[in-house]
Amino acid sequence: MTGIASRKMAVPVLRALHSFWAIELLGAMMTRSSDSNPSISIGIPPFWRFGLLSVGLIPHLVCTPTQTNDTSEIDTDLPGIQAVCPANMVPVGARLDTPDFCIDVYEVTVTGDLGDADQTTHDSTPPDAMADSLANQIPTTQVSFGQAKAICEQTPVVDAGGVTHGFKRLPLHSEWEDAADGVMGSGGWNYPYGDTWIDHVCAMPLADGEVVLDSLQATGQFQGCLSPFGVYDALGNAWEWTDSGIRLDIEAWFERAEELNVAIELGPDDTLISDLQATEQLTLRMQGLVDRTPWIGDGGVLMMGATAFDPNAYGIEFKGYLVLDDGTAEGLSLPVWFDIPPRKSGSDDPVTTTDEPILVLWSADHDIIPDKRGCGYYAGSAEGCRLDARGLGHLHDFRGLISFRCISDPL
Repeated sequence: MTGIASRKMAVPVLRALHSFWAIELLGAMMTRSSDSNPSISIGIPPFWRFGLLSVGLIPHLVCTPTQTNDTSEIDTDLPGIQAVCPANMVPVGARLDTPDFCIDVYEVTVTGDLGDADQTTHDSTPPDAMADSLANQIPTTQVSFGQAKAICEQTPVVDAGGVTHGFKRLPLHSEWEDAADGVMGSGGWNYPYGDTWIDHVCAMPLADGEVVLDSLQATGQFQGCLSPFGVYDALGNAWEWTDSGIRLDIEAWFERAEELNVAIELGPDDTLISDLQATEQLTLRMQGLVDRTPWIGDGGVLMMGATAFDPNAYGIEFKGYLVLDDGTAEGLSLPVWFDIPPRKSGSDDPVTTTDEPILVLWSADHDIIPDKRGCGYYAGSAEGCRLDARGLGHLHDFRGLISFRCISDPL
């Protein structure tokens, strides 16, 4: 639908709701957007838009994207919002008076003791940390996927009367995407504000990848970076953890490789034995590499050369996935690692001086594969940061400039 047609459709509906929101005045505020973003821009506050959405009449009304220091929160006392969601959460669904779920408005600020945040510790659980979704706060990062999941699951869902209704949880990647792109299921926008990238709307590099910010920004600082459901900063600022819904299964990975006639098997000391033809269907998905294609060493062992490791990689463990091309977009992931100690910051020594065998990481078997979404203030581009772009390269215990937000069932 063209912008003009959308406007013609929206005007009568808005006028019909005049008794609720003085729609005659709103109609005068309607403007065509720039040629670079052909959607309709309507200069109405976010909380008015939620009123319209909550009655199920208008699927998308876009606030004009501008950056501002005004970080006032969405009015959660409005009918149809407070009744179904806790404070600082907004409803997501085809009808907002009966939503599928509620989601935090902002990337979270964690309060309490995070516990052992060492990324080398398996299943490190925060003892008393809670997730708050607040405006004008620097979001908490350096939290692993495992910690984010645990924090959401121990943060209570509390209604306006102080009654607890269970606990929150980390969103599935599909739930996060729906909340960010404005549509339940497929067919949502590429970015929170529309299908066409606009520089400076979100805390992001420019379309060509030029970095223009030097640190995390306060939540809600970029007022135009707002999804149709009222979620701030889904694009940019900090990356966000979501649940991919995919669990690792090492035995199933080898079975599938055999079905696809990929010659690879488990060797001694957790190595992998393969042949040259098989490497054409195998790729490493791992931080800290400048080359991601394995090669065959002595005895058919899958290897990576010393020059494949990024000379600028400091303080990380080389853990990730060997991805088998099985015809799907994500591929099939096998957890692997390199037995290389993390390189100390500022060290002039190379990451390694020898070629390294790829080793199966058995401790990660049956773990959830984290899905890192939304890009960060320091990395990304128009093509690489679409809301449907998935980031499946980290294990559950990786920490970086990654935050999260929680979701809950409606009240």
